[in-house]
Amino acid sequence: MEVKDILTEAWEAVKAADIPKELQEIALSRAIDLAAAGHDRGRVQGNGDGGGRSLDDVTGIVTTDERLSKLCQTFSIEADKLESVYQVHDGELQVVADTNEVGDNTAGQARGVALLLVGARLAGGWDTGNVTDEIVRAEIDRHGVYDQSNYTNHMRRTSSWFNINGSGKNAKYGMKPQGRTALKELVDRLVQ
Repeated sequence: MEVKDILTEAWEAVKAADIPKELQEIALSRAIDLAAAGHDRGRVQGNGDGGGRSLDDVTGIVTTDERLSKLCQTFSIEADKLESVYQVHDGELQVVADTNEVGDNTAGQARGVALLLVGARLAGGWDTGNVTDEIVRAEIDRHGVYDQSNYTNHMRRTSSWFNINGSGKNAKYGMKPQGRTALKELVDRLVQ
């Protein structure tokens, strides 16, 4: 398949999915990835059994775009501003905000990344009810602010933001109203 055909197919999928204008650029990027990943007469390759999914399948670009749209609505910001705080990589939400803007020290940065991640994963629908510590810990580590010997203490200090069920690696984080308020304030500050 030629590049021109992939681009045309991807654009048609975005238009057919009725994606909001502010999210079309993101959707087009994802649709191009899906189309290029394995094209077989309009189907993205599945597990080799001849099955597959269409480019506008709900589990593809529409789900990601609906999630990003929910985040834009939650924070009352436009998609281009949202991209300075969050991005989606391989279907997973990542915090891309500068950790120096999130907290004054390693502990504050770890807590800030946790707040940004947990709040957005729940608001956008990546998770429902709570977010596992494994996901939170991995994102904090990805940012280089994971302090293994003090991590549990850092996270205990987020109890005003999160309902924390379990402890250590078995912890699960849900949002409290104070956490949603703190999240909105942090995102507003980051996009200024």
